[in-house]
Amino acid sequence: MDGTTNIHKENLILHISVEAYGENRFNMTYDPCKANIHSMCPLNNSVPITAFAAIPLAPHDVSGIPSIALGIPDLEGLARLQIFANSTQTQIGCFQAVMTN
Repeated sequence: MDGTTNIHKENLILHISVEAYGENRFNMTYDPCKANIHSMCPLNNSVPITAFAAIPLAPHDVSGIPSIALGIPDLEGLARLQIFANSTQTQIGCFQAVMTN
């Protein structure tokens, strides 16, 4: 993720989710500070956002996604990244991408 913000000194919590065929199949809460994503810890308008993360997952983490979902045509799915401010516990951003096969 690359970008800018107008927010001044806000710690964040990220929520990552995956939906397939209209059902929520995966959820994860992610702390960018624990992952050493310095441009998001804290989020600051004087620092450009440059963030990359590869999150290792175990088989039990994605057990809610049926294996057949990735093999049949016309997968209906999406991945969503919601960004929450720690100070207010409110959502301040959201990125969503449609998945197809």
